[in-house]
Amino acid sequence: MNALQTATQTGLPEAEFSPVDNELPLRWFRKLHLVPADGIGAGRRAVFLALVTWVPIVAWAAIAGRLLHVDAGEPLLQHYGVHVRCLLAIPLLVLAEAALHGAARPLAAQFVSSGIVGPDQRAGFAGATAHVRRLRDSSLPWVFVLGAAIAWSLADHPVVQEDALAWAIGPNGTLGFGGWWFAYVVRPIFLALVMGWLWRMLLVAYWFWRVGRLGLSLVPTHPDRAGGLAFVEKAPGAFALVTFALSAVIASRWAHEVAYHDAALRSFMQPAIAFVILWTLFALLPLLALVPTLAGARGRAIPGY
Repeated sequence: MNALQTATQTGLPEAEFSPVDNELPLRWFRKLHLVPADGIGAGRRAVFLALVTWVPIVAWAAIAGRLLHVDAGEPLLQHYGVHVRCLLAIPLLVLAEAALHGAARPLAAQFVSSGIVGPDQRAGFAGATAHVRRLRDSSLPWVFVLGAAIAWSLADHPVVQEDALAWAIGPNGTLGFGGWWFAYVVRPIFLALVMGWLWRMLLVAYWFWRVGRLGLSLVPTHPDRAGGLAFVEKAPGAFALVTFALSAVIASRWAHEVAYHDAALRSFMQPAIAFVILWTLFALLPLLALVPTLAGARGRAIPGY
């Protein structure tokens, strides 16, 4: 019997915690009946958003004769970033919600079933989880995310000379429907999904930090060499699809520059290193939030041993 089943059967509300379930966008999709009331419908939403973002652009490019070959400029087929963003990155950012949902619920239950959260800390654990749950359900963070994504897209006005939109520029030098759709539909959706994930990662880190302050019943000699907390190392793995999605978008843009603009692969080394370092630190925030707890347990245990 796993930790989630054990905690659920004992009637612990902590076993039901998920950083994804019941957040504002999910409630909207449920009202539209695109998501079932008892699930998150990640697969449905991934397909829906992929079709909404990619199909209008490809249909316009095919009608305008800018899909495969053009007499002047660049066809849509050469711009890998458009296809990767619509068909890979956006769906993966949605599917990653299912990964986080599936990973967080057993983690919440295992804090209790493993004994790390003892009987004296259960009330505090339930309170901390309820507080984070209220933050998750709040509309304000998502209003900010959506507003920031829209504002960013409006401020970053598509310039017809921009290479990223060269496929959408007609013979008369104006931006076609596909370019406008990419600039004001695809980009805001992608930005909102990315910023939504930054919010979820901060939320998980805050949850771990709150739990770490409860005076957990850590065992300095535990065989996992983490005081009994080694099970939380699964948390960053829930962000793997997000990492892959962002990496694919960056790599697709660089691939176009190398293939069609003679850019040297070495010229992207510094941005690549910066992305790896910064994103790794951000993905590890939930684990870093528990460092003070483990350091305090170690400091108390060493004199005793």
